[in-house]
Amino acid sequence: MSTQYGMDPETGKWVSGWDSVVVAIGKLLTTRYFERVLREYVGSPVPTILGQTANVQTILKFRWALVLAIELFEPRFKPTKVTMDALDRKGNSTWTIRGTYRPRAHLGDLTEAGEVSLSFGSDGTSTIIAG
Repeated sequence: MSTQYGMDPETGKWVSGWDSVVVAIGKLLTTRYFERVLREYVGSPVPTILGQTANVQTILKFRWALVLAIELFEPRFKPTKVTMDALDRKGNSTWTIRGTYRPRAHLGDLTEAGEVSLSFGSDGTSTIIAG
């Protein structure tokens, strides 16, 4: 099998390719460790960092947590740059993760298919926007 498939949590339709990566990263970044029944090791420290005071230390910790989770559990996306695009007085922020898409990395083939970016934030939506 060369392509991984997933299900879009909003529409219930099958997704593959880059859309599957976006869904997987979204699920990964919103799942705490030990939250999944048969895969307790899958998750990220991101949910535990949310809600903390938005100071320099927390922002660096959040950036580290994003990259750590993606590097550990999503081989099809290799992050190269993480930037915080906006931060307001309430602590709401928007982020962009740039990286390379490797469609067959889950099979051991690390050939890159191109540069991609994910943008997400706390602007009332909880979805990851790919572009």
